[in-house]
Amino acid sequence: MYTETFWEWFNKERELRNLSVRAVERLGGVGTSTIGGKERQGLPPTFEICRAIARAFQVPTEDVMRRAGLLPHRPDDDPLAKELFYYFEQLDEDAQRHIIAAARGIAEAEAKYKIESEPPHETKKQH
Repeated sequence: MYTETFWEWFNKERELRNLSVRAVERLGGVGTSTIGGKERQGLPPTFEICRAIARAFQVPTEDVMRRAGLLPHRPDDDPLAKELFYYFEQLDEDAQRHIIAAARGIAEAEAKYKIESEPPHETKKQH
């Protein structure tokens, strides 16, 4: 998994290339404010935006789409996942099953905590 949001990654990569948002839009072949508008609003990028960013950054569209969450994450992209798999493969099957059960329990507890800690949705008053 990635530790930064898509837009944090986008801005870091954009700055490394010394490009403005408008330059990315121009190089990517999309209209002004197409990318900047989504970024300012914190909205997730669309396929079109991912394709434009990939063109501008000269990277595979698939890589940008993975960053955006539009394609599944590949464990071999993540150094932590690589390390986990390295050690996991050294364990016998019983130990591997224990690791999987523990990871599942942690993920379920974390998901439950997130749901419980979200503020309740406001309901509109009806007149």
